[in-house]
Order: sequence, then C-alpha cells, then structure tokens
Amino acid sequence: MPNGKGGQFKTFSLIYYSAPIFLSVLISTGADYIDRFIVTFFLSLLELGIYNLSLLISTSLIFIISPITAIIFYKLPIIFGTRNIDDIKFNVSKAITVFIALYFPVAFIVSALSQSIILFISKEDYLTGYLTIMIIYVTSSLIISSDIIGISLQSGGRIYLSYLSHLRYFP
Repeated sequence: MPNGKGGQFKTFSLIYYSAPIFLSVLISTGADYIDRFIVTFFLSLLELGIYNLSLLISTSLIFIISPITAIIFYKLPIIFGTRNIDDIKFNVSKAITVFIALYFPVAFIVSALSQSIILFISKEDYLTGYLTIMIIYVTSSLIISSDIIGISLQSGGRIYLSYLSHLRYFP
C-alpha cells in the first residue's frame, strides 16, 4: 500500500508487532474486571453496586499520581542511560518519596471522609462501601512505591534489577 511518498505501509508488520501489545492489553483489562465477575457470582446485585461505587471512589485518586508517573516514565530511561548508579538511586528514591508524600495524606483523608463522600454522591444504601474504600486506600498506600519500582525496572532493564530490588540501596 503506497503512502504517497513512494514508500510502503507494511500492514503485516503492524499486526505482527502489535499482537503482543494486544495480548498485554487484553490481560490487563481482564485483570481489571475479573474481580467484578467474581463479586457478581458471590454477592447480590446491591452488594455489587456498593463494591463498584467503592472502586469508583477509590480509583478516582489516580489523577494525583498519573502526571508524576507520566513524567517519571519519560525521565527515568534518560537517567538510566547515564549508568550513574548514585544518580539512579537518588532519583528513584525521590520519586518514591514524592509519590508517598502526595498519595498517602489524600488517601487518609478520603478514607476518613468516605462515609460522607458516599452519602454526598449516592444513597444511604451504599454506606457500607466505606469499609471497602478504607481497605483499598490502606492497601494501596502501603504498596504505592511499587509503581515507581516497576517503572524503574522497565526503564533500566535487567541490568539494574539487583540494585532496585533491594531497598537497602536507596539513601
């Protein structure tokens, strides 16, 4: 298929190289929704609604870390390219600190106000969802730094796995 400049667009190559990404997105999407199918099987429709509302509130705070994640995802490969271990440790450590400093207080406040938030956006029937919100925020606050570790491992490749997998190396 000509592209107007004398070259060709290789459809087969596009499909061939996008197939692993398709599988990755399929698995990721399935992982995002499998819990709802399981909950639907074991709980009533009302309880599913409570669970979904709780998830909606819980995932709404992603806007706090999304911009930071985007910048870190762009910057860390550049830093890893220098192969300066001290610079890598410093930047990863600071990124984790910023993630925790921004996410934890907001998650704590939303957890504390979860009953009021549920009553503000829905009916009293959904009030028991505050427990799910609290569990999600407490758990995610404890593992939020894993996002930075994951980005770091993707950025640096396997050579830095030993440096990043041991927190004692961080200042």
